[in-house]
Amino acid sequence: MSGRAQAGRRFTAFAVATVIALAGAAVHAHDDEHEGELDFGRAPQGTMLWGTLAKVGVWRSEGKLVRKFTQPIRQYDGKKVTLYGYVTLVDGPTSPHRMFLLSSQKIACRGCARPVEPEGIVEVSLKRPADLRRLAGPAEVLAVRGKLELVQDDATALLYRLADSEIVTLRSVNSH
Repeated sequence: MSGRAQAGRRFTAFAVATVIALAGAAVHAHDDEHEGELDFGRAPQGTMLWGTLAKVGVWRSEGKLVRKFTQPIRQYDGKKVTLYGYVTLVDGPTSPHRMFLLSSQKIACRGCARPVEPEGIVEVSLKRPADLRRLAGPAEVLAVRGKLELVQDDATALLYRLADSEIVTLRSVNSH
């Protein structure tokens, strides 16, 4: 196994452990019932909706996580897509970052109606390191474009990866 593949597997294992650990932590709290929801008014045109990624079946069989991707999502495997979501840093607070998690809602959120599901989290690797704290801002939201990979053969990994990704500029919202 190449050094890059080993590093990717270590990151994946770390990312999964981070998601599990953060899911029980109360690092984000809010009182407004809509505060934890994404504002797609700022998402770039053509952004894939998170509901598309939900077209997967996940269950346990003989102690392993089994995944079955439906045709609507299989057609995107290996294709460039744009996703818009919340950033969770997994390689520490130092900048620049090359890998992170992008999710449909904040992963660690006290007060959110429900925890983020596995299909609502994507492992992202950037082509070039970036200062994600500065780019995502206080809302912790980014849009990224990269090659979508459906992870089918690694029961320890997240369901999706976005490889060779780049940060996409958000649309400005007109204030009235």
